[in-house]
Amino acid sequence: MRVPRRGRGLAPGCSRRNAVLPARALPYWAEGREGEINPEAEPLAPADRRRELDALRALIVLGLVFFHAALVFAPDDDFYVKDAETAGAVTVLAGFGVVWAMPMLFLVAGLGTRHSIRRRGPGRFARERLLRLGVPLVFASLALNPLPQWLRLRAADPGYHESYWRFWPHFFTVHADPGDFPFVLDGRYFETGHLWFVVLLLAFCLLLVPVAGVVAIGGERAGAAKTRRPVLLLLPALPLALLNALLGMEEDYATGTRAW
Repeated sequence: MRVPRRGRGLAPGCSRRNAVLPARALPYWAEGREGEINPEAEPLAPADRRRELDALRALIVLGLVFFHAALVFAPDDDFYVKDAETAGAVTVLAGFGVVWAMPMLFLVAGLGTRHSIRRRGPGRFARERLLRLGVPLVFASLALNPLPQWLRLRAADPGYHESYWRFWPHFFTVHADPGDFPFVLDGRYFETGHLWFVVLLLAFCLLLVPVAGVVAIGGERAGAAKTRRPVLLLLPALPLALLNALLGMEEDYATGTRAW
């Protein structure tokens, strides 16, 4: 006898519509806090993908291609390659990218991090970040970053004739510099180059892992408070602005065309 699909696996007289579903599991950071967390407010299934964030990230990355191409013509930036003719307007356009594009890229990364930690938990999130950020960072540092530095030396000194393969080991003559964390390696030629933001993203993610549960709980409470008073969104900007002003960071990291 063929069992009707609607009633398969259910008690007689019971349909999927009126069946009692099992209680939804709490997220990892809410375990042991059942009295404080409403499981109905935390869907187990991942939220629909925010396509607008994907589009924003793609537009920023595409814009960075033009941003770095424009630096060839910027008069006040120590870029790898410089054209004989420069234009001051490039500084204005590039400054706009520094002030808005890169912070926006970090914001999108932070939003994705929040959902990733909730879905995977801290341990799996750390492993995933090491694979997706750490492995490309190591590969690019070995295979890609030495070349621009070598080209810069050749462009700056017409008498420089050292081959790339002889220069390559010199690029990795480094020493530890923990005072410049997370850029803990320093050397005469060594640099992270365009991968500086990957270094920062990886460092931020790994520093977040040990306190992810506490941050998640605080984030839920802050989210509820923000819903009632949206002006609270501006509060985190105040200590950051004060810190930047006291340390003069806006002069070091915001007035040039190349952030960090």
